[in-house]
Amino acid sequence: MCLAYLWELSLHKVVENALTEIVRAETYSQLQDIIDDLATGLGYPYYGYQYWPGTANYGDPDFSGVVQANYPEAWQQRYVDQGYYDNDPVRLQGIEREGIIDWHLIPRWTSDQETVMQDAYRYGLQHGVVASFHENLGGRLQLTFAGKEGDGDSTLSKDALTMIAPALLVCFRRAHKLEEKLKWLTARQRDVFMLWRKGERRENIAETLSVTVRQVDRHIARIKERTSVNALADID
Repeated sequence: MCLAYLWELSLHKVVENALTEIVRAETYSQLQDIIDDLATGLGYPYYGYQYWPGTANYGDPDFSGVVQANYPEAWQQRYVDQGYYDNDPVRLQGIEREGIIDWHLIPRWTSDQETVMQDAYRYGLQHGVVASFHENLGGRLQLTFAGKEGDGDSTLSKDALTMIAPALLVCFRRAHKLEEKLKWLTARQRDVFMLWRKGERRENIAETLSVTVRQVDRHIARIKERTSVNALADID
């Protein structure tokens, strides 16, 4: 059995596992864990993802979202220090273009963009894939996986992201609604909320979190006060 066939089989398993976990994910942190595992499964040591809710254009005052990357710290700092944001070819092509593109095939039509990419190479971000998907009412998701030459398989990875990225976008939209409530809560209130919204009984929540039922009741009261949640029907 050839190595290429074995790699393709393993990729299918990566896709299957990712889709299974995506369906279960409820929060940004859970989705980030999935992306981390996905990058590892596809063979890329570095990743970045950006999710922006709503329909605002990139750079508009109302434009906001979640940005997370595990790129080398030196690269991230240089990206800021050198003012690469405006001319980053991945941003210009990856965000404004739908679908999947090879990192190293992104057009470089200015000297500034050439500098950005050459600097990326210096930090081991030579090859990879960029996935960009947009839903008019759901926001936009961009995924970028990168590494040195030989890391990952861009052809198979593009096939995988074609299936996974749209599902991730839907889940980020769902997670955003939940995070809008969670951001007003303390860590303990968040724990209570996540169990309570699943319909767990107060006694079970108390046992799971090693607190008293009276403490759970106080947390729920504060949750209602801070999030305007008055019934389980309001939580989803």
